[in-house]
Order: sequence, then C-alpha cells, then structure tokens
Amino acid sequence: MERELVRFASGGAVAEQAAAISELMKRKQLHQASRHPLFQEGIQKLLTTVRQDEGGMERAVAAAIVLRIAALVKPWKSRIADALKVALVERPVSLGDISDPDDRFYLATCWRILKQPWMREYLSAAAVQEDGSERVRLECV
Repeated sequence: MERELVRFASGGAVAEQAAAISELMKRKQLHQASRHPLFQEGIQKLLTTVRQDEGGMERAVAAAIVLRIAALVKPWKSRIADALKVALVERPVSLGDISDPDDRFYLATCWRILKQPWMREYLSAAAVQEDGSERVRLECV
C-alpha cells in the first residue's frame, strides 16, 4: 500500500495517479489509504490540476479521479465537493473526448455534488452524444 500511496502523492502525470488509485481499489485498500497523510497530498495535486489545466484533458481526468474518490470514500466527499466548487467553475472538455468510460461516468456524476451554470447543457449534450456506455448516458440525464 505504501508504494501506491507514494505513487499517488508524487504528483507526476495524472495517469500515474489514476493507476495508483486503481491499484489501491483492486487491493481493496482505498479506504485504509484514504486516512494516510500522503493520500491528502495526492488529492491536493489532483485538485491543483483541475484548477490550473484550463480546458485540458488532464483537468477532466483529474476531476474524474477526485469524483470517483468522493463517491467511494464518504469521509472525503464534502471536502472534495467544497474544493471542486472553486476548481470546476469552467466546464471541462466534452465527455465524448474522454476515452475511458469510467472517467466519463465519474465526471458525469459532478451534478451530484456541484451546481454550476454550465452543467445542464454539458450533461445534456453528453447524453445525446454518448454511444459507448449506457451507464454514462443514464448518469447524464
């Protein structure tokens, strides 16, 4: 678990952080890891990417990762929601531009914890365009 936490907190590429979270999930160690100080560092680095990578794919994937964590690790939900209210003021790239259906799904869940002016139009367009995952389409409507 320690190695994956270091990978997650290192702040390398967002893809590396996503791989570390996926590995923690596979090992069923995500909840235990979420109590470690390194976990908070990893979350902060992802949120920094969401705030600073204007319109980029890294921003969308970073947002999807923190939304996944918010959905799976309840103690983090309110902290992540508060941070995303500031970080996701501008709409991310179109859901259709994101190749991973899990990332599309978790980004689509943003409506559950955020209320932004762009959200209704963003999710409506995504629902119409989604052809790869019924789960994503249903989350958008």
